[in-house]
Amino acid sequence: MNVSHKHKVIWLAPEKTATKIISQILSDYDFIFEPDNKDFKNVYNDSQFYCSNESIIKKKYKNYKIILSIRNPYDRIVSLFLTHGISNKIAITKDNKIHLKPYLWDFFYNSTAFESNKKIFLETLIKKWKFLPTQPTFLIKTEELFDGLSKIDFITESENWKNGKYSKIIENKPLKSYEFSDLYDIQTAKLVYEYFKSHFYDLEYDPFSFTKEKLTKSQKLSFIHDVF
Repeated sequence: MNVSHKHKVIWLAPEKTATKIISQILSDYDFIFEPDNKDFKNVYNDSQFYCSNESIIKKKYKNYKIILSIRNPYDRIVSLFLTHGISNKIAITKDNKIHLKPYLWDFFYNSTAFESNKKIFLETLIKKWKFLPTQPTFLIKTEELFDGLSKIDFITESENWKNGKYSKIIENKPLKSYEFSDLYDIQTAKLVYEYFKSHFYDLEYDPFSFTKEKLTKSQKLSFIHDVF
């Protein structure tokens, strides 16, 4: 668990939600990585990022405020699959787009086709964040890092915020070689939407952001209400 006792705040950090950048920033505010039965470590220390990706909050901290870092579910799933699922088979570049459908379909519906060790690992990463463990006090969207940080008072009151230190860190964020909206079709997007439906509404992400095409009202209604 990532916690600052000074500010009485817990940071929930799902995998692939700009955790390296956020760790670097939160390290200025006495956040520590507090694992069970282990020595505490600074969240950011000697260029190594120590942050917990667990979704569990210890009962003794039930009155602490919550920071949750988040990302569009369509984008996060692509990133997880590239890192842990299919990256050894193919690389995505601007000139080499792939269809995710067979990989996602095998993962969700065909357990014998998906490599068992990767399936178990991905299930762990995906399932633990299917539902939010609690209502967060602050949201930091990967797509809007500066805006999310600007809502946290102890950050905006700091000299590092005022002197532009964090703007520079965010500006140096690595660029992706693809856009997730180029990698989905309606059926593939439907798999992700159905699984993370609460995220789209609770965290205000557009359920139709999987495509750059302008969907008709009929297509939108079909996407939301039809079942496989």
